[in-house]
Amino acid sequence: PGDIAEAYRSEGNLKPGDIVSYKNINGKPTLTKSSKKYESELFGIVSTFPVGQFGKPLAYDSISPQDFPTAIGLTGKVPALVSTENGNIEVGDPLTSSSIAGVAMKSTLPGKIIGYALEPYDGSYKVSNEVRFQEEERRKAIMKFNNDPQDPQQNGVGKILVYTNTTYHDPTINFNEEGILVDRATGKAIYNEISLKSRLVSPVVETNNIIAQNKVTSPIVETDQLIAKNIKSEDATVSGTLYADKIVSNEIVTNKVTLVERIQEIVKKTVVEDQTQELYATTTPSASDSASLSYDELMTLINESKKEDTTNIDSQSFAGDVYVFGKTNLADAFVTGTITQGVTLQITNGNSINVLNGTLYLQSLGGGIDIADGSLTIDSLGNSRFTGNVNILGELTVNTISTQEPESSPSGNLASGFGKLLIKGDVYTEGSLAARSASISGQLIADSLKLSSDYSATDSGLIIASAQTATSSGIYAPGIKTNGTTGVGVIPSGETEVVIFNNNVSNSKLIYLTPTSETGNKVLYVKSKKEKTDLEDGFFTVAIDTLFTTDISFNWWIIN
Repeated sequence: PGDIAEAYRSEGNLKPGDIVSYKNINGKPTLTKSSKKYESELFGIVSTFPVGQFGKPLAYDSISPQDFPTAIGLTGKVPALVSTENGNIEVGDPLTSSSIAGVAMKSTLPGKIIGYALEPYDGSYKVSNEVRFQEEERRKAIMKFNNDPQDPQQNGVGKILVYTNTTYHDPTINFNEEGILVDRATGKAIYNEISLKSRLVSPVVETNNIIAQNKVTSPIVETDQLIAKNIKSEDATVSGTLYADKIVSNEIVTNKVTLVERIQEIVKKTVVEDQTQELYATTTPSASDSASLSYDELMTLINESKKEDTTNIDSQSFAGDVYVFGKTNLADAFVTGTITQGVTLQITNGNSINVLNGTLYLQSLGGGIDIADGSLTIDSLGNSRFTGNVNILGELTVNTISTQEPESSPSGNLASGFGKLLIKGDVYTEGSLAARSASISGQLIADSLKLSSDYSATDSGLIIASAQTATSSGIYAPGIKTNGTTGVGVIPSGETEVVIFNNNVSNSKLIYLTPTSETGNKVLYVKSKKEKTDLEDGFFTVAIDTLFTTDISFNWWIIN
């Protein structure tokens, strides 16, 4: 495959290599051929040999056939129609839409592009060798998507490989080695200074300096350092520590006055004691001595102010925020809002734990986990136990699946015998799958599948999966490989044919079929047969026109 692709709704007449745009048609976003130069709705290129999940382009089955699902290349090498309308194309040139519908040209102006040329084009050929190789690979493929590719018929129009990357391109500017946006022609910096008559609106502005002649208005200013000659504010909140050489204020109001009251009390006491001493002193002490505190008294005052007496507080309500920078010990805590730890971990609504950015770790230091009273337990080694059912909507990838015998079993050990494994849906395995019996309502897809059934009438009982059969015969159906001239065969339930590979098949021989199970009065018949060649094995196909929910078994006989 040439590219990873995704399916989109289209107008239905698109071919591989067409340049397409997104348009609103009857209220539905629909892909159409581009119709003018530098089209702003430019979307991408119709893929020639697309691939996606499980071989199909992404979202292919989500679009109704009446909406013409068309695979558009998301990334990779995609053949594209190009012209020389804007000059010859060199490798690496950006490509945009031209005036020719569905055809690209070299982009030389700012605007949308669909990718970059991987091959040159001067109008001297129609289809490059690389494109022809990809188209030939598509022709040999079993699964095909989009319409078949067609060679361009217009003069000056060809088809080359393009690395698809729909984006905006401006050929007039570039970033220099210092990361500065410069004019490509002159090398001069662009936007050294921006002058705005009205305002600049942006979620983030990064610059070394902001110079405003009048004022800067913002609801929030966050900065590591704010330097100003004067700060005027109606309200100011400081969550940390406020350092100032001098604070001049008409009034300072604080919720906690214990420290101030203690200072006033000690100062008053000191002043009274000093005044008493004055009555008996022969000299008058200086003013600095009369109201001074010793170092020990000051340290005692500071230490007492750090202590919080809560023994007589039954309850306390706070209308604003409460900040605690030390340790907090709580007997019980009731929180009606959200608990946030470290800005990232949140406990909300009483039933939700979220990590806003990163991974939530549980028991990262070791130990087990018990959820819902033992419904799910995980021990310290990572072993998990579920007491109920486990429904997995996505994929289940394991190294080994072992079933446990019923509790009534004497041993009760894992893997000592076969139990039950119920799978509703598809089963994919690249290794071995062993079972005493298996009932599969979906598909069983494997690299190879060997059955230990009784194939006494055949030399080989090898069952071949549908995908491998399709590779060998071009027919997507299960197969049986055998070397005998007689044998038994089975059309599995949910299938209408089976391929039997046998090198005894030739155009001069007849093949007789005898059903050995109920066919609902429908006839088994030989749908096709092919002789052995030097490159391929011979085979014949047994078919029935009706889909049955049970296997149809039959005997076959190759005779001259």
